[in-house]
Amino acid sequence: MSLAAYRNSFCAVVDKNVNYGMLTFLAWIILFILCWPLAILAIVLYPIFWLISIPFRILGIAMDGVFGLLKGIITLPGKLLQRL
Repeated sequence: MSLAAYRNSFCAVVDKNVNYGMLTFLAWIILFILCWPLAILAIVLYPIFWLISIPFRILGIAMDGVFGLLKGIITLPGKLLQRL
């Protein structure tokens, strides 16, 4: 087995078996032990930043739609010529 094939198969196995919830929980426990005021501040401020970011997410979704429409309009003549 070549090195590239081994690396690709190993990465696929690692990605499927990683439990990100447990890693996040352990990171919070370590942060709480090392610097509990920072951990509590992060827990309190996270919902506020999440609420502030909602309009930017909506704007991102709208801009994605606009760029998708422009891409469709620009590539339409080429797609029509391909069918001929």
